[in-house]
Amino acid sequence: YDWNHYYEKLLENYFGNNHNQQNPNDSYEIVEDYKNDFENDESSTYSIYNDDSDENNIFNIFNIDYIFDSIMKSNNFVPLFILFNHGMSINYSSKKTRKTILHYSIQNGKQFFVKLFLSVKSFNAFIKDSNGEIPLMYSIIYNRKNIFLYMMNNQDILKSITNQYYIKMYFYSSIFKVSNEYYDCLMRK
Repeated sequence: YDWNHYYEKLLENYFGNNHNQQNPNDSYEIVEDYKNDFENDESSTYSIYNDDSDENNIFNIFNIDYIFDSIMKSNNFVPLFILFNHGMSINYSSKKTRKTILHYSIQNGKQFFVKLFLSVKSFNAFIKDSNGEIPLMYSIIYNRKNIFLYMMNNQDILKSITNQYYIKMYFYSSIFKVSNEYYDCLMRK
């Protein structure tokens, strides 16, 4: 790894507009401390992938939940592609919340990214978060009707939805008081 170049780019792209609110040297020192801890810890069990392999395992030292959420809220998607270019799996989920980038895309209503991620053959749209929720459930919880309808028209997703998921979606639709279009879509399937 070219650590200095990687972290400078990550900080520059990641902090973007918020960079004024904090001292860049403080941020750089924090990242340097993480880097040093990681490089000096031979027993590190961090993992970039969900299979706990030791390959490219730097990403677990970051608060990925904060990074994914900030990327989606800021509309500055360059850091996401930097992470992918540095080996982060597109199916990466946070060790704490188990959320993937798809969970955050739906939560923040980013339909473009939902379409982009679902177009990748190796993308798994059924990774559960720490509460057992798949991303499709987020479209109901956060009332993202267009994303829900798009996902329910995706043949790969439809093939994988079990009766248990249908029951849960119907139940969530009544709890979160979504529009009738959700019910209509569920009843058609």
